[in-house]
Amino acid sequence: MENKNKNETGSSSPNVPEAPDQRSRSVLLLQTQTQTQGQRLLQQTQTQGPAFQMPVHYPRYKREEYEKMSEEEIDRLLGMYGLTVSGDLDFKRGFAIGAFIWDDPKP
Repeated sequence: MENKNKNETGSSSPNVPEAPDQRSRSVLLLQTQTQTQGQRLLQQTQTQGPAFQMPVHYPRYKREEYEKMSEEEIDRLLGMYGLTVSGDLDFKRGFAIGAFIWDDPKP
């Protein structure tokens, strides 16, 4: 009786083809697991849509407008672009200004 795809414990692995040595067997098992995870992620993306979608345009605020924004407004703006920044309000403001204002030199 032929025993195909048996691992060291003697159980059968239907998704892993027979390999000549342990290293090849491990590589094949890892490839199979990675493909399965990729298929799961693809299926989740197709059913639920992507978790994040980048806005088409950068915000067009001036430096003065960023300096007047509340912490909640800055958090919301950064969140729209997938940016999570921790720190105090001044740090977040500086981060937003640095990320979104390119032509305006710092004073």
